[in-house]
Amino acid sequence: MNTKIQELIAAHLNVTPDEIIKASELYKVWSVVVKGRRGRFVSKAKVLGDAIISLSSVTWKVEATTRRQEGKKWVARIDGLDAQYGFKRTFLSAKEIEWGKFGMRVARFEIEEIGFYQDSDGDYFKVFVNGNELDAEICSRLEVSARFGAVKV
Repeated sequence: MNTKIQELIAAHLNVTPDEIIKASELYKVWSVVVKGRRGRFVSKAKVLGDAIISLSSVTWKVEATTRRQEGKKWVARIDGLDAQYGFKRTFLSAKEIEWGKFGMRVARFEIEEIGFYQDSDGDYFKVFVNGNELDAEICSRLEVSARFGAVKV
């Protein structure tokens, strides 16, 4: 875990960062275990406060490289597990679309919340706080499943 985030959590809980044994990131909270105490959930909104609102968004671009890939392009935030589809998703609206002869060629999405996402190409990625800005990186379906408790690691 990022040491700056760990320091913020420690300040919120009125403990030192060394007293935090484990902190696991979930969708809108951290699961935190402090020495000599039971585990508890800590709200990201309460810990980060106005810092979340002031972060600039991440632009995620989904692009068709061949004619066969043109069509509907989408990005969805993963909100949990779903029996029918595997993951519960909230679909985002594209901020900008370039149209081709057979459908969407390029769609750009502005992502303003931290969490896990999936795009129409089948890629999974996570958006996280990196210093004072949001950043994104590719991750695996297994990592997303593990984060929501479908796979024990």
